[in-house]
Amino acid sequence: MKMAQLCAISKKANSYFKIMVTLTKRIIKTGLTAFQRQLGLNSATIFVLTAMILLFTFIFFVDGMSNFLFNSFQEKVGISVYFKQDTSAEDISALKEEVAQKPGVTKVVYVSKEEALEKFKQNHLGDDIILKTLEIVGDNPLAAEIKITADSDSSYKSVAEFLAGEENSAIIQRMSYQKTEEIIKKLFAITREVKKIGLIMGLFFGLIVVVIVFSTVRLSIHTLREEIGVMKLVGASNWMVRGPFMVQGILCGSIAAVISLILTIVTTYFATPSVVTITGGFSLFGYFSSNLWAVLAIQILGGIGMGIIFNALAVKKYLKV
Repeated sequence: MKMAQLCAISKKANSYFKIMVTLTKRIIKTGLTAFQRQLGLNSATIFVLTAMILLFTFIFFVDGMSNFLFNSFQEKVGISVYFKQDTSAEDISALKEEVAQKPGVTKVVYVSKEEALEKFKQNHLGDDIILKTLEIVGDNPLAAEIKITADSDSSYKSVAEFLAGEENSAIIQRMSYQKTEEIIKKLFAITREVKKIGLIMGLFFGLIVVVIVFSTVRLSIHTLREEIGVMKLVGASNWMVRGPFMVQGILCGSIAAVISLILTIVTTYFATPSVVTITGGFSLFGYFSSNLWAVLAIQILGGIGMGIIFNALAVKKYLKV
């Protein structure tokens, strides 16, 4: 008895599976046929989807560039701590490790006396008076230092208060925070405002493009409203009606993603030299290569996802017959 029931269930499952496979094949075939038939309107959909994908990709690259510029400026105005001449390397290393453990500290770089002297000479390579003065002095007059970078102005303030403590006065000669405090505060304030404005602009333009994409998709489906009505009247399920349009959405999104990826590769490759010169080192193509999976997620998943969602929403209106 149980074996007979299992066989019956198995046959039903197999039959159901075959039906689903047949329906899926029919939906895909219908979707491909409709895509070719509506090539003009689908081309418009691909165009606006490409524009939307490129907009979000552009925002992604702008965010990376702004972070690079912010970090570059931050390294120049961070806290530099100069040590007394007789301070041992062990004491400096111990303080460096302690500072690195402080909340908000992102980077601590040690510069030895010898490295400081070599850098000083490189910066004054054409100044014979200064170089001759160094020769006359003989001993290295420069102090070892550590350069500290943090993630907020409050973190800088906390680190500066720690370094100014009496327990560090025996080894620290001076630090630059008193001169750079206001610059650091302004830098972080500007950064917060720029990111806020960038987010608002991104949402604004994103919303505009979403409306355009949805309107374009809805227009292409509107031309088939009578055909959809006939399908519903003869008993077609919502899935059978919606399926082909979702296939078209996948095709439009995939093509838009491929076009966007090609344009991104070409643009970043040829624009990199100019951007490196303007920003002082930010490589668009290098950033693209190191964040390839994130870009692919934005373009491929975003393009296909938007194509499916917009088609599904646009056809919903015509499913009620």
